Amino acid sequence: MKIIHLIRLIFILFVLNNLLFITDFASSQDVKDNKYKYIVAIFPLDDNVATEETRGLGIEFADSLTSELSKRSGFKVVERQMLNKIIEELNLSSSGVIDPNTAIKAGKLLGANVLIMGSFLKFKEIVKINIRMIDTETGAIIKTASIKGKFNDILDLEEKLVNEIALQQM
Repeated sequence: MKIIHLIRLIFILFVLNNLLFITDFASSQDVKDNKYKYIVAIFPLDDNVATEETRGLGIEFADSLTSELSKRSGFKVVERQMLNKIIEELNLSSSGVIDPNTAIKAGKLLGANVLIMGSFLKFKEIVKINIRMIDTETGAIIKTASIKGKFNDILDLEEKLVNEIALQQM
């Protein structure tokens, strides 16, 4: 059994090493050509007080951010399916919460120069969403954004959050 795990680990490292080379070359070229200011990997948002009503909402927020930021000038968003595969293969989210240092490594593997991570909290009929843009080279927080409103207005809140991130970064 240990041999199988070792072989699987070696294979994963081989694939990730090749992926790192390919994506690092492509993404660094995009940044050098000033085609994109940010190459972004967006992680699912953590649900601070998970309930049946909010199950899966962190992934939905990440999908919405992915869709909206990919339409914005200066942003190239890493495909979420590739990010999900790396998270699964490396068992990064076994606890449900992704460690920022490990997330930075995963983002770098995909050629991202920025991560977006965050959390949300629903309390009664109010929801608060917090996100951070993190530089993958330094680990420094580039920008934070926070928004709060009625849970029923969640779609409008997501749009305002994207606008806050996108408009202030250009």
